[in-house]
Amino acid sequence: MKRDEIILQLASADWLKQAVKNIGGNLSGDLYQEFFVVVCSKPDEEIERIHADGYISWWCIRILVRLFHGNGKQKFYREFRKPSDSLPEHLDDLSDEYNEDEYQRQLLALKHDEQFYGRVAKDHNRADWYVRILWEMYSKNRSMKQISRDSGINFREIQTIINAMKDEIRRQYDRHTN
Repeated sequence: MKRDEIILQLASADWLKQAVKNIGGNLSGDLYQEFFVVVCSKPDEEIERIHADGYISWWCIRILVRLFHGNGKQKFYREFRKPSDSLPEHLDDLSDEYNEDEYQRQLLALKHDEQFYGRVAKDHNRADWYVRILWEMYSKNRSMKQISRDSGINFREIQTIINAMKDEIRRQYDRHTN
């Protein structure tokens, strides 16, 4: 089967559309289009060989997953999934009411409060430095799974400590605002 026929077959395949919906969620339309951009950029021989070997469905799923959970190199990830440092335009009016100085002051007060880490550490029978390092790693990465992979610490352990820190932040915030 020729490359163009294979691509047309993929474009009309219901299993592929369902896979894109499952993987992409609300970004499935954009993921579907980007998938075909990637597939069409592959050499004819590669697509024909993969189809002849019977691995076309596995290959398609692999491309979809890599596009969606990309590491920053894929265009789809950079444009649709990567967290942005700026607010969307429809939130610009709300940002005028936001006081960055006050927020930073409260954040620093919470961050440097040794008792803050101490309470969570004491409640969970952990050392202060352990809780502090986990929280700092989480603040930088925003991914408990990545921290678990990088450090070798059990995901449940990280989740327990981070959720306890979030609860403590909420309690501290409520105390400061009331």
